[in-house]
Amino acid sequence: MSKALVVALVAAVIAITSAITYVASSLSFERSVTIEGGPKVGFFYATGEDLASWLTTNGVETKLVNREDTLEIISDVNDPQSPVDVGFMAQKVDAKKYPNVVSLGSIVNEPLLFFARSELGTDLTINDLAYKRVSIGAPASGVYQLAEAVIDAYGLTASMKLSSEPSGVGVEQLLAGEIDALALLFPPQTPIITELALNPNLTLVNLPSIDALATQIGYVQPTVIPQGGFSLIREIPPAALDTIGIPVTVIAKKDLPRGNAYLILERLNEKFSDATLTSRAGEFPNFVDVQVPPDAAASNFLRSGTPWQFHALPHVIAEALVPLLLVGSLALIIGSIYKLFFPDFLKLWAEFLSPLQSSAMIDKLEAQTSRGEPLSPRQLKKVERLIAQLEAPERDKARAMALRASAPDRARDLA
Repeated sequence: MSKALVVALVAAVIAITSAITYVASSLSFERSVTIEGGPKVGFFYATGEDLASWLTTNGVETKLVNREDTLEIISDVNDPQSPVDVGFMAQKVDAKKYPNVVSLGSIVNEPLLFFARSELGTDLTINDLAYKRVSIGAPASGVYQLAEAVIDAYGLTASMKLSSEPSGVGVEQLLAGEIDALALLFPPQTPIITELALNPNLTLVNLPSIDALATQIGYVQPTVIPQGGFSLIREIPPAALDTIGIPVTVIAKKDLPRGNAYLILERLNEKFSDATLTSRAGEFPNFVDVQVPPDAAASNFLRSGTPWQFHALPHVIAEALVPLLLVGSLALIIGSIYKLFFPDFLKLWAEFLSPLQSSAMIDKLEAQTSRGEPLSPRQLKKVERLIAQLEAPERDKARAMALRASAPDRARDLA
Protein backbone atom coordinates (compact mmCIF):
# COMPACT_ATOMS: atom_id res chain seq x y z
CA MET A 1 0.00 0.00 0.00
CA SER A 2 1.45 3.34 -1.05
CA LYS A 3 2.10 6.16 1.38
CA ALA A 4 -0.41 8.41 -0.41
CA LEU A 5 -3.17 5.81 -0.04
CA VAL A 6 -2.42 5.33 3.67
CA VAL A 7 -2.60 9.09 4.24
CA ALA A 8 -5.88 9.28 2.33
CA LEU A 9 -7.40 6.41 4.34
CA VAL A 10 -6.32 7.94 7.67
CA ALA A 11 -7.77 11.30 6.65
CA ALA A 12 -11.03 9.62 5.62
CA VAL A 13 -11.29 7.76 8.96
CA ILE A 14 -10.64 10.99 10.88
CA ALA A 15 -13.24 12.84 8.82
CA ILE A 16 -15.87 10.11 9.26
CA THR A 17 -15.21 9.85 13.01
CA SER A 18 -15.44 13.62 13.40
CA ALA A 19 -18.69 13.67 11.44
CA ILE A 20 -20.25 10.91 13.55
CA THR A 21 -19.14 12.64 16.77
CA TYR A 22 -20.56 15.95 15.58
CA VAL A 23 -23.93 14.47 14.64
CA ALA A 24 -24.17 12.43 17.86
CA SER A 25 -23.33 15.45 20.03
CA SER A 26 -26.05 17.49 18.33
CA LEU A 27 -28.76 15.00 19.29
CA SER A 28 -30.66 14.37 22.49
CA PHE A 29 -32.53 11.12 22.96
CA GLU A 30 -34.23 12.39 26.14
CA ARG A 31 -37.73 13.32 24.97
CA SER A 32 -39.50 13.88 28.32
CA VAL A 33 -40.14 17.38 29.70
CA THR A 34 -40.62 18.62 33.27
CA ILE A 35 -42.41 21.98 33.57
CA GLU A 36 -42.37 24.06 36.75
CA GLY A 37 -45.17 26.53 37.46
CA GLY A 38 -46.09 28.80 40.36
CA PRO A 39 -49.08 28.89 42.73
CA LYS A 40 -51.89 26.61 41.55
CA VAL A 41 -54.33 29.56 41.43
CA GLY A 42 -51.99 31.50 39.16
CA PHE A 43 -51.00 32.00 35.54
CA PHE A 44 -47.67 30.14 35.57
CA TYR A 45 -49.32 26.92 36.72
CA ALA A 46 -52.32 27.25 34.39
CA THR A 47 -50.01 27.79 31.42
CA GLY A 48 -47.88 24.85 32.55
CA GLU A 49 -50.99 22.66 32.61
CA ASP A 50 -51.87 23.74 29.08
CA LEU A 51 -48.34 23.06 27.79
CA ALA A 52 -48.22 19.68 29.55
CA SER A 53 -51.50 18.65 27.94
CA TRP A 54 -50.30 19.80 24.51
CA LEU A 55 -46.97 17.99 24.77
CA THR A 56 -48.61 14.79 26.01
CA THR A 57 -51.05 14.88 23.08
CA ASN A 58 -48.02 15.12 20.78
CA GLY A 59 -46.32 12.10 22.29
CA VAL A 60 -43.96 13.80 24.76
CA GLU A 61 -43.92 12.42 28.30
CA THR A 62 -44.51 15.46 30.52
CA LYS A 63 -44.51 16.20 34.25
CA LEU A 64 -45.82 19.40 35.90
CA VAL A 65 -44.56 20.60 39.29
CA ASN A 66 -45.00 23.89 41.13
CA ARG A 67 -43.46 26.14 43.77
CA GLU A 68 -44.77 29.22 45.57
CA ASP A 69 -41.44 31.08 45.56
CA THR A 70 -41.57 31.75 41.82
CA LEU A 71 -38.35 33.79 41.83
CA GLU A 72 -36.50 30.49 42.25
CA ILE A 73 -38.00 28.76 39.20
CA ILE A 74 -35.14 30.10 37.08
CA SER A 75 -32.64 28.52 39.51
CA ASP A 76 -34.25 25.11 38.98
CA VAL A 77 -34.15 25.53 35.20
CA ASN A 78 -30.50 26.59 35.39
CA ASP A 79 -29.41 23.68 37.62
CA PRO A 80 -28.03 20.79 35.48
CA GLN A 81 -28.94 18.38 38.29
CA SER A 82 -32.55 19.58 38.46
CA PRO A 83 -35.14 17.69 36.39
CA VAL A 84 -36.91 20.97 35.53
CA ASP A 85 -36.60 21.72 31.80
CA VAL A 86 -39.11 24.55 31.33
CA GLY A 87 -40.38 27.31 33.62
CA PHE A 88 -41.53 30.91 33.81
CA MET A 89 -40.20 34.22 35.04
CA ALA A 90 -41.60 37.70 35.58
CA GLN A 91 -38.86 39.38 37.56
CA LYS A 92 -35.54 41.16 37.44
CA VAL A 93 -32.63 38.75 36.92
CA ASP A 94 -28.88 38.78 36.39
CA ALA A 95 -28.38 36.50 33.37
CA LYS A 96 -24.73 35.88 34.32
CA LYS A 97 -25.96 33.82 37.27
CA TYR A 98 -28.01 31.57 34.98
CA PRO A 99 -25.73 30.49 32.10
CA ASN A 100 -27.80 27.39 31.31
CA VAL A 101 -31.07 29.29 30.78
CA VAL A 102 -32.50 30.54 27.48
CA SER A 103 -35.73 32.34 26.61
CA LEU A 104 -38.51 30.81 24.53
CA GLY A 105 -40.10 34.25 24.38
CA SER A 106 -42.37 36.51 26.42
CA ILE A 107 -46.05 35.62 26.11
CA VAL A 108 -48.09 38.23 27.98
CA ASN A 109 -47.83 41.42 30.03
CA GLU A 110 -48.61 40.72 33.68
CA PRO A 111 -50.00 43.73 35.60
CA LEU A 112 -49.62 44.25 39.32
CA LEU A 113 -53.18 44.52 40.67
CA PHE A 114 -54.22 45.54 44.16
CA PHE A 115 -57.71 44.42 45.22
CA ALA A 116 -59.31 46.06 48.26
CA ARG A 117 -62.58 45.60 50.13
CA SER A 118 -65.27 47.90 48.69
CA GLU A 119 -66.16 49.25 52.10
CA LEU A 120 -62.85 51.14 52.07
CA GLY A 121 -64.31 53.39 49.38
CA THR A 122 -64.34 53.88 45.60
CA ASP A 123 -61.70 55.33 43.30
CA LEU A 124 -58.97 54.18 45.67
CA THR A 125 -55.25 54.74 45.17
CA ILE A 126 -52.47 52.85 46.89
CA ASN A 127 -52.09 55.75 49.31
CA ASP A 128 -55.53 54.86 50.71
CA LEU A 129 -54.11 51.55 51.91
CA ALA A 130 -51.94 53.21 54.55
CA TYR A 131 -52.50 51.58 57.95
CA LYS A 132 -54.45 48.75 56.30
CA ARG A 133 -53.79 45.00 56.31
CA VAL A 134 -52.28 44.11 52.94
CA SER A 135 -51.09 40.69 51.73
CA ILE A 136 -48.32 40.81 49.11
CA GLY A 137 -47.68 37.12 48.39
CA ALA A 138 -45.12 34.58 49.51
CA PRO A 139 -41.51 35.65 50.05
CA ALA A 140 -39.31 35.04 46.97
CA SER A 141 -42.35 35.26 44.69
CA GLY A 142 -42.62 37.69 41.79
CA VAL A 143 -45.60 39.51 43.30
CA TYR A 144 -43.80 39.91 46.63
CA GLN A 145 -40.70 41.37 44.95
CA LEU A 146 -42.68 43.85 42.84
CA ALA A 147 -45.33 44.81 45.42
CA GLU A 148 -42.63 45.48 48.00
CA ALA A 149 -40.79 47.74 45.52
CA VAL A 150 -44.01 49.64 44.70
CA ILE A 151 -45.01 50.14 48.33
CA ASP A 152 -41.50 51.35 49.14
CA ALA A 153 -41.54 53.73 46.15
CA TYR A 154 -44.65 55.43 47.54
CA GLY A 155 -43.15 55.59 51.04
CA LEU A 156 -45.81 53.33 52.54
CA THR A 157 -43.72 50.46 53.90
CA ALA A 158 -43.79 51.67 57.49
CA SER A 159 -47.49 52.52 57.51
CA MET A 160 -48.94 49.34 55.95
CA LYS A 161 -49.60 46.17 57.91
CA LEU A 162 -48.00 43.75 55.46
CA SER A 163 -48.37 39.98 55.43
CA SER A 164 -46.67 37.47 53.17
CA GLU A 165 -48.98 34.53 52.59
CA PRO A 166 -49.10 32.53 49.35
CA SER A 167 -51.46 34.07 46.81
CA GLY A 168 -54.11 31.37 47.21
CA VAL A 169 -54.22 31.93 50.98
CA GLY A 170 -54.32 35.70 50.44
CA VAL A 171 -57.39 35.37 48.20
CA GLU A 172 -59.19 33.34 50.87
CA GLN A 173 -58.28 35.89 53.55
CA LEU A 174 -59.51 38.82 51.44
CA LEU A 175 -62.84 37.16 50.67
CA ALA A 176 -63.24 36.29 54.36
CA GLY A 177 -62.55 39.88 55.42
CA GLU A 178 -59.41 38.92 57.34
CA ILE A 179 -57.28 41.42 55.37
CA ASP A 180 -58.12 44.74 53.70
CA ALA A 181 -56.24 44.39 50.42
CA LEU A 182 -54.30 41.91 48.33
CA ALA A 183 -51.61 42.24 45.65
CA LEU A 184 -51.62 39.81 42.73
CA LEU A 185 -49.34 39.54 39.70
CA PHE A 186 -51.30 37.62 37.08
CA PRO A 187 -52.47 38.49 33.55
CA PRO A 188 -55.98 39.98 33.53
CA GLN A 189 -57.41 36.96 31.69
CA THR A 190 -56.45 34.63 34.56
CA PRO A 191 -59.71 33.23 36.03
CA ILE A 192 -58.96 34.32 39.60
CA ILE A 193 -58.33 37.91 38.43
CA THR A 194 -61.62 38.05 36.52
CA GLU A 195 -63.45 36.52 39.47
CA LEU A 196 -62.10 39.08 41.94
CA ALA A 197 -62.60 42.00 39.55
CA LEU A 198 -66.30 41.13 39.14
CA ASN A 199 -66.86 40.58 42.87
CA PRO A 200 -69.09 43.48 44.09
CA ASN A 201 -67.45 43.32 47.51
CA LEU A 202 -64.05 44.23 46.05
CA THR A 203 -62.56 47.16 44.15
CA LEU A 204 -59.38 47.73 42.16
CA VAL A 205 -56.74 50.18 43.37
CA ASN A 206 -54.99 52.79 41.17
CA LEU A 207 -51.25 53.45 41.21
CA PRO A 208 -50.54 57.19 40.72
CA SER A 209 -47.80 58.51 38.38
CA ILE A 210 -47.10 55.16 36.74
CA ASP A 211 -44.55 56.53 34.26
CA ALA A 212 -42.37 57.82 37.07
CA LEU A 213 -42.98 54.65 39.08
CA ALA A 214 -41.92 52.39 36.20
CA THR A 215 -38.78 54.47 35.66
CA GLN A 216 -37.86 54.26 39.34
CA ILE A 217 -38.33 50.48 39.56
CA GLY A 218 -36.57 49.94 36.26
CA TYR A 219 -37.70 46.55 34.91
CA VAL A 220 -41.45 47.17 34.49
CA GLN A 221 -43.71 49.03 32.06
CA PRO A 222 -46.57 51.47 32.64
CA THR A 223 -49.78 49.50 32.09
CA VAL A 224 -53.40 50.62 31.79
CA ILE A 225 -56.49 48.43 32.19
CA PRO A 226 -59.14 50.13 30.01
CA GLN A 227 -62.49 51.27 31.37
CA GLY A 228 -64.93 48.35 31.23
CA GLY A 229 -62.07 45.93 30.55
CA PHE A 230 -63.48 43.24 32.83
CA SER A 231 -67.15 44.03 32.10
CA LEU A 232 -68.53 46.55 29.62
CA ILE A 233 -72.05 46.14 30.96
CA ARG A 234 -71.09 46.78 34.58
CA GLU A 235 -68.22 49.14 33.66
CA ILE A 236 -65.56 47.33 35.63
CA PRO A 237 -63.29 49.10 36.17
CA PRO A 238 -65.44 52.28 36.10
CA ALA A 239 -62.47 54.25 34.71
CA ALA A 240 -59.09 53.39 33.20
CA LEU A 241 -56.94 51.75 35.88
CA ASP A 242 -53.28 52.80 36.07
CA THR A 243 -50.74 50.24 37.19
CA ILE A 244 -47.43 48.71 36.09
CA GLY A 245 -46.72 45.39 34.42
CA ILE A 246 -43.93 42.99 33.59
CA PRO A 247 -43.71 40.47 30.74
CA VAL A 248 -44.05 36.79 31.52
CA THR A 249 -41.20 34.92 29.83
CA VAL A 250 -41.05 31.18 29.21
CA ILE A 251 -37.56 29.90 30.00
CA ALA A 252 -35.84 26.58 29.30
CA LYS A 253 -32.60 24.70 29.73
CA LYS A 254 -30.33 25.59 26.81
CA ASP A 255 -30.03 21.89 25.88
CA LEU A 256 -33.80 21.43 25.51
CA PRO A 257 -34.23 19.27 22.38
CA ARG A 258 -35.29 21.40 19.43
CA GLY A 259 -38.22 19.11 18.67
CA ASN A 260 -39.68 19.78 22.12
CA ALA A 261 -38.88 23.49 21.82
CA TYR A 262 -40.77 23.79 18.53
CA LEU A 263 -43.81 22.01 19.99
CA ILE A 264 -43.86 24.43 22.93
CA LEU A 265 -43.39 27.43 20.64
CA GLU A 266 -46.28 26.34 18.40
CA ARG A 267 -48.61 26.18 21.40
CA LEU A 268 -47.45 29.51 22.83
CA ASN A 269 -48.00 31.20 19.47
CA GLU A 270 -51.46 29.68 19.13
CA LYS A 271 -52.54 30.60 22.66
CA PHE A 272 -50.99 34.04 23.21
CA SER A 273 -51.09 35.89 19.90
CA ASP A 274 -54.63 37.26 20.42
CA ALA A 275 -55.36 40.69 21.89
CA THR A 276 -55.72 41.02 25.68
CA LEU A 277 -56.52 43.88 28.04
CA THR A 278 -52.83 44.76 28.10
CA SER A 279 -51.63 43.89 24.57
CA ARG A 280 -52.59 44.18 20.89
CA ALA A 281 -53.25 41.19 18.61
CA GLY A 282 -49.96 39.76 17.37
CA GLU A 283 -47.87 41.63 19.95
CA PHE A 284 -46.98 38.40 21.77
CA PRO A 285 -45.03 36.12 21.74
CA ASN A 286 -41.93 38.29 21.43
CA PHE A 287 -38.52 38.94 22.94
CA VAL A 288 -39.40 42.15 24.75
CA ASP A 289 -37.66 40.77 27.87
CA VAL A 290 -33.99 40.76 26.90
CA GLN A 291 -32.60 39.76 30.30
CA VAL A 292 -32.08 36.13 29.19
CA PRO A 293 -30.64 35.22 25.75
CA PRO A 294 -33.13 33.79 23.23
CA ASP A 295 -33.09 30.12 22.34
CA ALA A 296 -31.93 29.56 18.74
CA ALA A 297 -35.05 27.53 17.93
CA ALA A 298 -37.27 30.30 19.33
CA SER A 299 -35.55 32.98 17.28
CA ASN A 300 -35.93 30.86 14.15
CA PHE A 301 -39.59 30.14 14.95
CA LEU A 302 -40.53 33.81 15.33
CA ARG A 303 -38.92 34.51 11.93
CA SER A 304 -40.23 31.62 9.88
CA GLY A 305 -42.15 29.09 11.98
CA THR A 306 -41.33 25.43 12.58
CA PRO A 307 -38.90 23.96 10.01
CA TRP A 308 -40.57 21.45 7.67
CA GLN A 309 -38.51 18.48 8.83
CA PHE A 310 -40.00 18.67 12.35
CA HIS A 311 -43.46 18.11 10.84
CA ALA A 312 -42.38 15.47 8.32
CA LEU A 313 -39.89 13.39 10.34
CA PRO A 314 -39.48 11.98 13.87
CA HIS A 315 -37.82 14.67 15.96
CA VAL A 316 -34.56 12.76 16.55
CA ILE A 317 -34.10 12.37 12.79
CA ALA A 318 -35.18 15.97 12.16
CA GLU A 319 -32.60 17.24 14.64
CA ALA A 320 -29.89 15.20 12.89
CA LEU A 321 -30.89 16.31 9.40
CA VAL A 322 -29.10 19.66 9.31
CA PRO A 323 -25.82 18.31 10.78
CA LEU A 324 -25.93 15.42 8.30
CA LEU A 325 -26.52 17.80 5.40
CA LEU A 326 -23.61 19.95 6.54
CA VAL A 327 -21.29 16.95 6.83
CA GLY A 328 -22.45 15.63 3.45
CA SER A 329 -21.90 18.99 1.80
CA LEU A 330 -18.41 19.17 3.28
CA ALA A 331 -17.65 15.68 1.96
CA LEU A 332 -18.78 16.68 -1.53
CA ILE A 333 -16.58 19.77 -1.44
CA ILE A 334 -13.56 17.76 -0.30
CA GLY A 335 -14.25 15.15 -2.99
CA SER A 336 -14.49 17.80 -5.68
CA ILE A 337 -11.25 19.42 -4.57
CA TYR A 338 -9.53 16.01 -4.59
CA LYS A 339 -10.83 15.18 -8.05
CA LEU A 340 -9.79 18.54 -9.47
CA PHE A 341 -6.39 18.99 -7.89
CA PHE A 342 -5.04 15.90 -6.11
CA PRO A 343 -4.46 13.67 -9.20
CA ASP A 344 -2.35 16.41 -10.77
CA PHE A 345 -0.36 16.65 -7.58
CA LEU A 346 0.31 12.89 -7.60
CA LYS A 347 1.33 13.10 -11.24
CA LEU A 348 3.68 15.97 -10.45
CA TRP A 349 5.13 13.98 -7.55
CA ALA A 350 5.66 10.84 -9.65
CA GLU A 351 7.14 12.60 -12.68
CA PHE A 352 9.24 15.33 -11.12
CA LEU A 353 9.38 15.76 -7.37
CA SER A 354 9.94 12.12 -6.36
CA PRO A 355 12.87 11.56 -8.80
CA LEU A 356 14.53 14.72 -7.55
CA GLN A 357 14.19 13.52 -3.98
CA SER A 358 15.58 10.06 -4.89
CA SER A 359 18.53 11.53 -6.79
CA ALA A 360 19.37 13.83 -3.88
CA MET A 361 19.32 10.90 -1.45
CA ILE A 362 21.66 8.84 -3.64
CA ASP A 363 24.03 11.81 -4.00
CA LYS A 364 24.19 12.03 -0.23
CA LEU A 365 24.80 8.30 0.26
CA GLU A 366 27.47 8.16 -2.48
CA ALA A 367 29.29 11.06 -0.85
CA GLN A 368 29.18 9.20 2.45
CA THR A 369 30.67 5.98 0.99
CA SER A 370 33.35 7.95 -0.87
CA ARG A 371 34.52 9.21 2.53
CA GLY A 372 34.88 5.60 3.64
CA GLU A 373 31.80 5.71 5.86
CA PRO A 374 29.70 2.53 5.50
CA LEU A 375 25.93 2.71 5.05
CA SER A 376 23.82 1.98 8.11
CA PRO A 377 21.11 -0.72 8.03
CA ARG A 378 18.48 2.05 8.03
CA GLN A 379 20.09 3.72 5.02
CA LEU A 380 20.26 0.39 3.23
CA LYS A 381 16.52 -0.07 3.79
CA LYS A 382 15.93 3.22 1.99
CA VAL A 383 18.13 1.98 -0.86
CA GLU A 384 16.12 -1.28 -1.08
CA ARG A 385 12.84 0.67 -1.21
CA LEU A 386 14.20 2.83 -4.04
CA ILE A 387 15.25 -0.25 -6.03
CA ALA A 388 11.75 -1.75 -5.52
CA GLN A 389 9.92 1.37 -6.78
CA LEU A 390 8.64 0.79 -10.30
CA GLU A 391 8.45 4.51 -11.07
CA ALA A 392 12.07 5.23 -10.05
CA PRO A 393 14.35 6.25 -12.96
CA GLU A 394 16.61 3.43 -14.21
CA ARG A 395 19.76 5.51 -13.64
CA ASP A 396 18.85 6.01 -9.97
CA LYS A 397 18.06 2.29 -9.63
CA ALA A 398 21.50 1.37 -11.02
CA ARG A 399 23.22 3.76 -8.63
CA ALA A 400 21.18 2.33 -5.74
CA MET A 401 22.16 -1.23 -6.67
CA ALA A 402 25.82 -0.19 -6.72
CA LEU A 403 25.45 1.25 -3.23
CA ARG A 404 23.87 -1.98 -2.02
CA ALA A 405 26.66 -4.05 -3.51
CA SER A 406 29.30 -1.90 -1.80
CA ALA A 407 27.74 -2.32 1.62
CA PRO A 408 29.29 -4.82 4.06
CA ASP A 409 27.54 -8.20 4.30
CA ARG A 410 26.59 -7.57 7.95
CA ALA A 411 24.86 -4.30 7.12
CA ARG A 412 22.94 -5.97 4.28
CA ASP A 413 21.85 -8.76 6.62
CA LEU A 414 20.56 -6.24 9.21
CA ALA A 415 18.76 -4.27 6.52
